[in-house]
This record gives sequence, C-alpha cells and structure tokens, in this order.
Amino acid sequence: RQFAFFQAPFVGNVVMSPPLSSPGRCRDSLSSEVGTPSTRYTSGEGTPARFTASSPSSAGSPIRRCVPTHSPVRRESGGSGSSFGTTPLNSPSRRYERSPVFQAEAPVRSGDSPHRTFRSDGRRAATRKTTRRPPTDPGECAIDIRLPKEKLPRPSGVCSAKSLYGEDGSRSAPRQFVWTTVDAVMLRPAKVAQMGIPLAAVCAPFADGIGRRLPVVDPGPAGPLRCPRCQSFANPFFQWSTSHTVRFVCNMCGHLLEAPESLLEDLDRSGRCSDSRPHPELACGSVDLVAADRFDVGRVSEGGPILCIVLEASSETTRSGFYDSVLSCFARLFTCAVQRRVCLITFDTVLHFYMPSKSGRFRDVVMQDIDDPFLPAAPDAFLVREGLETLFTELREASSSETCAAGGAALQAAVELASKTGGGDVLMFQNSNTFGRSPSFFKDLLNLCVQGGVAVSSVASVPADAVEADTQWLAWRTGGDILRLPGFESSRHDELEHHMGHWLERMRSSAYSCVFKLRCSKGLEITSLVAPWTVDEQGEQNAFELPRISADMSFTFQLQTWDDQSVRDRQLYVQAVILYTNCSGKRLLRIHTVPINIVFSIAKVYQSASVAPIVAVLVKQAAVLALSGKSPKDFLLDTCLEVLATYRAHCSRDNGHGALLISKTLALLPLYVLAARKLMYNLTSSKAPDMNESLMRLLRMPIHGILALLYPRIYVLPADSSDQFSLCPCLKEHVAEGPSQAYIITNGMGSWLWAAGEVDKRPGQLLIGKLRAALEPSASCMLDTLPNLNVAEASWAEKIHLGTLFVEDEGAMDMSYKDWVQYLQQEVLHWFEG
Repeated sequence: RQFAFFQAPFVGNVVMSPPLSSPGRCRDSLSSEVGTPSTRYTSGEGTPARFTASSPSSAGSPIRRCVPTHSPVRRESGGSGSSFGTTPLNSPSRRYERSPVFQAEAPVRSGDSPHRTFRSDGRRAATRKTTRRPPTDPGECAIDIRLPKEKLPRPSGVCSAKSLYGEDGSRSAPRQFVWTTVDAVMLRPAKVAQMGIPLAAVCAPFADGIGRRLPVVDPGPAGPLRCPRCQSFANPFFQWSTSHTVRFVCNMCGHLLEAPESLLEDLDRSGRCSDSRPHPELACGSVDLVAADRFDVGRVSEGGPILCIVLEASSETTRSGFYDSVLSCFARLFTCAVQRRVCLITFDTVLHFYMPSKSGRFRDVVMQDIDDPFLPAAPDAFLVREGLETLFTELREASSSETCAAGGAALQAAVELASKTGGGDVLMFQNSNTFGRSPSFFKDLLNLCVQGGVAVSSVASVPADAVEADTQWLAWRTGGDILRLPGFESSRHDELEHHMGHWLERMRSSAYSCVFKLRCSKGLEITSLVAPWTVDEQGEQNAFELPRISADMSFTFQLQTWDDQSVRDRQLYVQAVILYTNCSGKRLLRIHTVPINIVFSIAKVYQSASVAPIVAVLVKQAAVLALSGKSPKDFLLDTCLEVLATYRAHCSRDNGHGALLISKTLALLPLYVLAARKLMYNLTSSKAPDMNESLMRLLRMPIHGILALLYPRIYVLPADSSDQFSLCPCLKEHVAEGPSQAYIITNGMGSWLWAAGEVDKRPGQLLIGKLRAALEPSASCMLDTLPNLNVAEASWAEKIHLGTLFVEDEGAMDMSYKDWVQYLQQEVLHWFEG
C-alpha cells in the first residue's frame, strides 16, 4: 500500500479558493504589454520581432488564464469553529474541483520521496533518495541574447490607461484604483525573503476622473455596515454563515456579526440578495457611500470647494507681461459661469480684495497690515460665480509701480479664506521671493491647509535657482501642483493658458479634505508608505490626511506577510477607505477592496506577478533613495538580479547559458529596469530644484504615466486616420535611417519631432491630442508644441536626454538593451557559481 505524503483537507461541501488570480480577474500574460507576433514591430526582412519560448505551448501567443467569477462557497462541518462555515453574498451554491493549490504543493526536501512504500509486515521499505527539481513554468520565456536586437521583448501598442488596466468586471476593485504587485503570496517568511519581488499596493483612489462614476449608496441614519471588531466596511467578500442564519463573517478578521434588518428584507429564501442594485457595496469592489454627519464634526462643506487666485501685481510682473498673461488667461477660461466659486487677491506692498457690488461691478478692498494679515470682510463676500471675465479685463488696464513685499501675507490670507468656506484650491502666481516669514510659517500654514482642506499650487516666473524651496514643500504636501516658467515672456502666453486649462480640468475630478486609511486582513501588515509626505509628519503607516487627491495622484504601501495558521485556507484582503468631499460639497466614503490568494510555491507567485505595478514600485523606491542622496542605480540592479536568480533557481529546469530565463509575466522587467537606471541618472545629474521637483513628481505619478515615461513611443508620420498607429522600437537608427521623413517621439510628459527637413506639424499636433487623451488622467498636459530633436548634441545634458528617449541604444550613462540582457545573464550565472 502507498500513503500520500501530503493530503489536502476535505470537509463536506468545501470549495477551495481559485489559485493565482483574484476572482474574475484574467491573467493576460503581457497581451497588452509585450504583444503578439502579429502586432509586433517587423524588421526589414519581414521577421516578426518576438522572443523565444521554452515550451512549444507558449511559443505562439501569450498565455491567458481566467478563473471563475464566482467567489468560493464554504460550508461548516459542525460546531468546530472552522472558517469553512460561510457562504458568500450574491454567489450561488456550486461545487468546484479541488484546487490545484492543494495538489502536490508541499515541498520535498533532498532525500525525501513524495510516496513511502510499506511492506506487509508493517516496516518501511527502502526508498531511493532523490532531489526534486523545480517544475517547468508553463509561462516561462527565454530571452535569447544571440538573436538580433529587434527580436528582444518590448512594449507594443499605444501606451494608454485603458489598455494597461483593462476592463475588470469582477467583484474586486479595478486595477486603476488599487493594483498589487502580485495576486498570490506565500506565508512562509523564509521563501518570501528569497524572491526579490516587492509586495506592495499602488493606490490611486480617484483614478476614474470625470468620465466614470462609481455607484453611490446612501446607508441612511444608521450609517454604513462595518465589522465591529476591525472596523472594516462591508464588501463583496463578506460571507454568510450557514450555522447562523442572520449572521455573516467579516473577510478581514473572521468575526461573526449580525445582519441589519434593512439587509434581511432584501434577501431571498436562499439568503442571497435578489437584486444587487439596492446593495452595490455587496457586489462591487469599488463603491461610494454617503458619509454620516458623525464622521465630521464642525467641518464646513457648504457650497463645495472654492478657487482662490493670488496674483502678484508688482512693477516686475507688469514689465515682463506675466501679470497681463495671467489675467487674460483666466478671462478666456472663465467666459461663462464657472462650476465653483472664485476669489481674486492681488498684492504688491498691500493686499487687494475684490468684492462684488449690487451694480454688477467690483469694489477694491485694501488690507495694509501685512505683518498680521486678516480678512477685511466675511469670507463669502469675496466669492463670485459670474462676472469674472469683466473683472479680469478691467484689471488688465491697471498698472502698478510698486515693488512686491506682501507675498507671505497674501498666501496666508488666501488659505484662511479657503479654509473657512469649505476648502479648495489656492493658485499662487509670483514673480519674486517675498516669503520673509518666521521659520515655522510654512509648517503652521500646512496645519491650516490640512484642517481646512486647502491645496496650494504655485506658478513662478522667477529663475530656477531663486525659487523658494518652502513654496514647493507646501505644494507637494497639500496635493497641489508646481509650474516654473523662468524668464517669462509674453510669447509663452499659450503655454501658460494650456497648463491652467489642464489644472482646472483636474480640479473638477479631485477630492478634497481627504482622510485615507488602508486596512489589511490577517496574514498581511503594512511596513511603510511611499509618498511625497513622510511618515514622521503624519504619524501612522496606514493612515494620513491630505487636503486634495487628484485623479492622477498615486501612492504606494509596502506590505509583508506573516505566517498565520488560521488564514492558510483563505484569501488575504486589502481595503482602502477614503473620507472625502467631492466638487459638489458632498461628504462621501470611497471603498476599494482587493483580494490576494495564498499559494505554496514560488512558481505560482511569479505567475501571478504583474510587471506594471512592480516597475512603478521600484521607480518610486529609487526616487526616495535619490532624494536622500543615495545611489538608485545599484538598488535597481540588485533587485532585478535577485528576481532573475530566484526564478532560475526555483521555477526553471533549463540550465542553458544562452538565454535569460524569466516568467512571461515579467519579460519586460529587464528593459524597464534599464530605462529606470537611465532616467534616474538624468534626473540626479540636473540642478537641485529641477531634480527635487522631478523626483517628487515620480513619487505620486500613476502607473501608466511611469511606464510611458520609461519607454517612450515613436510614431511614424503622417499618422493613419484610424487608431492603429505605426510604431517602431526606441532605437535611434530606426528613426535616423527609417523610410519616413518625420517621427513623433513622446514619453507622456513631452513630445518631440524628428524630421529630415521642413514638414507640416499639424498632423503631429493632432496625433498628440489623441495620445494625450489616451494617457488621462495625467499629471502633465503634454503641449502641442513639437520642438525639433534631430540636432547636434551640443552639450552633455542633451546626450543624457537622448539616452532617456532612445532607451535601447547605448547612451552616455548606460549600456544598450542587448548588452544589458547579456550582462544580466552573466551576473545570474555568477550568482549561482558564487
């Protein structure tokens, strides 16, 4: 007789959790990132650019793996307190086959055998000692370094937010809101420490922008349904208990809680919601709840967020044309009644407030005490919705001969006015440094911004080396923006208007007075927060307050697992909760819930990995190192080598020396790491103000923006009228020696024209408009101007800039893509030999 060395538990009608992926989520192995041979760039000989696969099944097209959309159904075998005694909400009772996670998953040590043979006398027979080799990963690919460089894996297709995140119809939160680096984890700390893949969650809670709205639920006076033990909110993964007809189990902590009568009235005889519309919080992974008054005490939110424009009116701004350009810009943008209330403050040696009168004109109210500024009237008296075009036109005719000395007082008065009227945005336009205040001035102002929900944005026309560092410090920590236009001239008016139009559009989709908290279920814990604000300022690792969160803002929570026997047969969960005020002034709760499966092999973790959030996390961690004065390039190299070496040791049987082995889900990781090294060198070699601003932007940039920045897209002109664009690799020789006369190169932050001679730029500008719409929500407006790129490299900075655009070429600071792959292959082999 033979007895199995590992036996999975079986308890009555038990349904195990689907492996590797979240319920209903498809694992498309780089179908949108790497592409298929039919959509790849084709070399001159007509050979499709593709990489070799280690198995015949994966040689043709990317592997797609889908899991059922229903959640697992678990039944209790008695009163033993097992966690199997639950039935999920909105899910029919259904039997599944035993999950492959529990089949042949136990690791076998050297000298053991999965089966032990016993003789008839009861003694164990002699067994042959064998060593179990790693199973072959069906999604494994081999990047052959002997192939031409055109056949190396690279992103294909237009980089857009929709194609990257995909359409997720499951009960989990869509990826644009919360995207974890892996969809499956191991609970054994020794194995987790070997993988090198960072376990993190990239959160962009308002990435829907203004084009999509989540379902809104009004829970009534009783408030939203939540667990009394862990305070988690109800979500689609709450499960009904079969032993208690009116109770269900919290998926975060396993606590049994009573179901409210309002919910029981909407249930059918089987204990399921007959209609998901009355309770979308039990069917959708992302939902908005109307917040009860008890969540906020004493907060002013009537009328919604406001916009306060603070403009310097000194003789310098008048002479440079900056003052006139700002007024004419907003006069054109405010041609009709605006959606939010607007206030205007100008300053030179005193502060000027503009109060509307009954005749339809505006009265100038002067406040001269700049040492102890105050509001000369009630805050609502300065807020208007109509007549702004007339006000800006009249102020353009006025001129000032005074110097500027009241910048700090004007900023303090604007923040105080906005905080007393429900919060909003303060736009500070300055041409000189006049913030001669006490050292604690900006810290006190930050506390006032957080309490009142006020975001400060700065537009400075002073030289880069003369910009006050504290102004940027305040803008990054309040969710505002920064725009520097050194040496401003009237010819840059269109650029200023383009940026301001983009900022106003982002304000419409922003959330204000935000209180964020991330909760983890048993088996997970938060280790750190990666964001422009530090942990010391906020105190907690999993919670913070921010005056504004825009649609393009993201931040990262680094996680770690801990071995808990009670969750080995369950899923892990991450829930993000944000209390915020929308543009209409309503106080809402936004909830995102994401599950993470538990597996028992490193190979399955690699199969569930997603290269996009992994690269985003690595870039943000590298930016933190660069801000602290450390080298980010070594960190990126070490992490990439650890991921490659662990995969080769635990997930592959091929010991050949001619290819770099990696899971197909991470085939683009070497290319993105090389591009990140070149980008970091470019940023850290610039001047301090430029470097700090760029690194801070990376810390809150969304995933699709980071991928577009790392690997620019090269489009052939003239562009096709359809959405099928012709692309080529980021190789300079394909542009310089290509058949087309003009190419557009864009990285999401800017666009450049490569042309052999004089060409019409209008087709390129139309193409930029389509690409800009595909990357929304975006922190950059990507101007329609197309500066020429094919000029002689006159400086070292231009060579570095070209290296970040043509990332596959050998640049001034790093090797080429093909040499990089060969270098990684050699280092991985040395890793094993050492």
